[in-house]
Amino acid sequence: MDQPTASATAVIGTSGMGKTTFLEEFLTRCLPQVIDHTSYNGQPLIWQQLVWLKLECPGPSLKALCTRFFEGVDQVLKTDHAAQYTGNRVNKETMLPAMAEVASAHGLGVLVVDEMQRLKPTHNRGAM
Repeated sequence: MDQPTASATAVIGTSGMGKTTFLEEFLTRCLPQVIDHTSYNGQPLIWQQLVWLKLECPGPSLKALCTRFFEGVDQVLKTDHAAQYTGNRVNKETMLPAMAEVASAHGLGVLVVDEMQRLKPTHNRGAM
């Protein structure tokens, strides 16, 4: 049986018990947010790896969360993904695969989405 290539973890607890504070402290003290790679196998390489990204869920829409993801990546790496992948004519169905592409392109290791309870399911095919 093949090993999974991705996993997820949820930190759940009573409001005010320190979950967010703990995660922020852990991430900032234990992991660099960005690693600037300059070589690979002796060859020059210019690549910024995004080790972790913490977002706060902006509200009930998945599209808004996708937009927040691109804005967060842009803020940390000084890229322009939000301009490329968001806007009035873009929907969540095109944004979700783009998020996966951006996460993969930057080697994203940990994505923390705080306040997930703000995300509300839609009545459209039971999807969020």
